[in-house]
Amino acid sequence: MNVPHAFVQLTDRGKMVVSYLPAGKMEAFFALTNQWQSPPTKEEIEDAFAQHDMKVVGPPLKVD
Repeated sequence: MNVPHAFVQLTDRGKMVVSYLPAGKMEAFFALTNQWQSPPTKEEIEDAFAQHDMKVVGPPLKVD
């Protein structure tokens, strides 16, 4: 709990399964972000995280 972490997607289609136990507010977070019709702004991302008790702690990961 309270451990900063990150993911990066290397392909157009995801190939990883992630589970959350306890799920907390993750289902509501995914329901909200699933409604986005275009890439969100940094502010929209930070707001969505904050609404679900999470915090963006750094810049997006980059792949060399």
